[in-house]
Amino acid sequence: MDEIEDRYLVYIGTYASEENQGIYIYNLDITSGKLEKIAGVKGIENPSYLAIDKQLRYLYAVSETESFQGKNGGSVSAFIIDAKTGELKFLNSKPTKGKAPCYLCMDNSNEHIFVANYTEGTFTGYPINLDGSIGDISNIITHEGFGPNKERQEKPHVHYVAFTPEEKYLCSVDLGLDSVDFYSLNKEKSTLTEAMSIKVKPGSGPRHIEFSPNGKYAYVINELSSDIVVVKYPSLQIVQTISTLPEEFVGENISAAIHMSTNGDFLYASNRGHNSIAVFRIDRGSGMLELVANCNTKGKNPRDFAIDPTGHYLILANQDSDTITTFEINQQTGELKCIGESVNIKAPVCIKIIKIKA
Repeated sequence: MDEIEDRYLVYIGTYASEENQGIYIYNLDITSGKLEKIAGVKGIENPSYLAIDKQLRYLYAVSETESFQGKNGGSVSAFIIDAKTGELKFLNSKPTKGKAPCYLCMDNSNEHIFVANYTEGTFTGYPINLDGSIGDISNIITHEGFGPNKERQEKPHVHYVAFTPEEKYLCSVDLGLDSVDFYSLNKEKSTLTEAMSIKVKPGSGPRHIEFSPNGKYAYVINELSSDIVVVKYPSLQIVQTISTLPEEFVGENISAAIHMSTNGDFLYASNRGHNSIAVFRIDRGSGMLELVANCNTKGKNPRDFAIDPTGHYLILANQDSDTITTFEINQQTGELKCIGESVNIKAPVCIKIIKIKA
């Protein structure tokens, strides 16, 4: 465990109106796993996904809406993180010019930010100013096409955008097109050029991607088919497809988030319908996965989750039961044990955890 003077802060994004608190800030007691509320932030509608820069100075949030200031699309907002308290101070907002923004990322140097617009099938890029605020739109990438699922893949749906570990590429995950596309970024000109792509099985509906610590493997979670595709990187060779569900499960399920343990030994994925976290052991040599367990989430519709920097706790947002649940991670098996009482928050969606000095 880290020294006791280190503080662990949990930021929670939700679906909420502007009049209500939408971003919540909690203190995590690293010795017990207990959560204690510090503050809440109003004034931003549906801040469903959050991102924090590598230097822990700024927090960015999408506003997952259909319109912003009377025009088509949602928005993205910037906040300063108080280095002592963890509280947030609003900087500015910019339109995404795409409906229902659902994910965002920055580069390591915090010079560029990109936002995935789910409904529009686009993603939007911006420069980040020296004070952490967001500049004007530098580019918008538009996808075209459709997939075999007529209800969910009638058009492109960009669900995720993030940099590869070495930041050679920016990758976007399109649920509507069954595709993960990799773009080269010219930082000086703020231009993107498509370089390569992964095509998963038609109808799978890819949602998010996670890379191994050594950068040699990528793990794509498919929302519609409830499985994970293991891909060698950078060759993009698919080496395994494995279900996030137990063999005996019969019923409807869609998968959501995917995250890796801090030591790189285990991979976790959330199942909505089965209401579980799938726990996989990772073979360090081959990158292949073995399903260890499906742990009940103690709630309905588990969305995002996060693992604290020490690797001891997994904190989960159960959207439909309005609860945040903390699990202790078994360091040998990766399995999860629910600890304490759940925290009640309306429609939680996203979890981010950081460590700061008290």
